[in-house]
Amino acid sequence: MKTFLLAGLMGILFIVLYLITKETDLDPCAKQNSDIAAAIMSDNTQEQEDLVSRALLIRGACDSKE
Repeated sequence: MKTFLLAGLMGILFIVLYLITKETDLDPCAKQNSDIAAAIMSDNTQEQEDLVSRALLIRGACDSKE
């Protein structure tokens, strides 16, 4: 009985963790504004520059697709 209960709880835990961590949006063009927001909110200057560069590269790639 305890074995089935443990197996059921582990199964439920696995399903919940899978649902929480799965990435539903694989299109980087869908979240362009969040990259800029992350760059603005960053405390580290080097990190800000890196995030801005990434956002600009993604925006350029997405604009060329359209």
